[in-house]
Amino acid sequence: MEPTLPEEVVIVQKGARYVVILSIVPLLIIAAGVISVWVRLSPEKTPFIQKPTETKSQFVEPTDSTPEFFEGNFTYSLQPVLGWERIDVSTVQLPQAVTKAYFGFRRSDGVCSIIYAGVDMDMFQSEYQQVSFGNRIVTTEHQFDPSWYAPKNSLPAGFAFSGEIRRVLPGEILPAYYPLEVLTQSNNLHHFVLFNESGNSIGDSMCADTFYEFIQSVVTSYTQATLTPESDGLVYFGIKPRLSGNREMHIMFTESGQVFPKEIMPTALGFDPSPAVYRGKLYVADKYTLSEVDLLKKTTTSIPNLNIKEGEVINDFYFHDGSLFALVGKSCTEYRSNCSNRLIEKKLDSTTPVITLATDLSARDIVGYDTEARKLYMVYVDGDAGVVWGEEYAYSVNAGVIEKGRNLNADPGFPEEQGIAAGALNRFPQQHKKGSVFEVKDGVLVGVKYVEASFAFPVRLVVD
Repeated sequence: MEPTLPEEVVIVQKGARYVVILSIVPLLIIAAGVISVWVRLSPEKTPFIQKPTETKSQFVEPTDSTPEFFEGNFTYSLQPVLGWERIDVSTVQLPQAVTKAYFGFRRSDGVCSIIYAGVDMDMFQSEYQQVSFGNRIVTTEHQFDPSWYAPKNSLPAGFAFSGEIRRVLPGEILPAYYPLEVLTQSNNLHHFVLFNESGNSIGDSMCADTFYEFIQSVVTSYTQATLTPESDGLVYFGIKPRLSGNREMHIMFTESGQVFPKEIMPTALGFDPSPAVYRGKLYVADKYTLSEVDLLKKTTTSIPNLNIKEGEVINDFYFHDGSLFALVGKSCTEYRSNCSNRLIEKKLDSTTPVITLATDLSARDIVGYDTEARKLYMVYVDGDAGVVWGEEYAYSVNAGVIEKGRNLNADPGFPEEQGIAAGALNRFPQQHKKGSVFEVKDGVLVGVKYVEASFAFPVRLVVD
């Protein structure tokens, strides 16, 4: 039995902001626990602090596939603004649609409280209306764009969403969905929620400011995993937070039939190009380094003698017939970046030096190898607002030259042009398979498939 998988979060852009549509099918979230301690100091002068210890534990798998999250999943800091006190959440009158609270705090004057709780999303959509935007929150793990909501039955007739303008309303709440990344089909999604326990408005802006600072401080922790030759399940890449504020990637594993993944190991990995499996081995790139990752041994070994020059990075890489092909040059994977890459080749099982096959290439993606024509195909494709531009290139092994292929420019009104551009990127679907998770069988990465989830970093499988 494989883990259940999520559907994609729908995001609507409004100006410079992004709003997560709450009418989503329940997300998959992934987490594991860390036994943590919290130290309560004088709340009027010092913050509540929770920090991890060296002792780690794992969740008990729930029988109904509904995750339970507790304070031990987080580290955080709650700054003292007018003093905060820990509350017994079992005695708190929860807002509508909030089904269960796990822990929380109340400001000493009772104006506002913060809880971590499950929210019934069907009920939430039925009972609440979005009234205005909150502030964007950027943490070491995620970006949040929370909004203020108020009960529909408390809103005046003809009330309209006020955008950036804060409206102070009775019964209002400020929920921040916290994606702990736990695989579940439950509709009970977990949020940090700012609210007034008496159902009044929250007129003091310091309440929201404290809430934003609190969310910024939150970091989740993960239980460690070790793959064995008997392991079956899914492997994916995600962002690993550090308390220092820096980020790195981590490799996660979800065993077949389970909902909670564990962390296998961290890995140095940029956002481009995506990791690839070739002949059962996992390869990741980080700027000017390409490495082979052994998930069973938890080791990383750099591929030697690539002759990457100062100022160059690996913009993309590919494999065919035991050879590594890579586009190297100045970083050009960002929007509207211009490329001037070298195409290099190196035999994986040989000490022979790397060969430069071509220079000054505008291509930035290697899409596949045509075995009959003996051509390596590459493209440059970019786009905005439905307009696509780019070109196709091929390196002819027989002739030893670069051939310029199709023009990939496309306008929104010409779907056939859009199809040509998309087809160029996915020209070899059987030998260059793309997805968001690797499938693991007997400890070996054997396939890829898509999981519509924001936490899953793109991956690929290259087949000769």
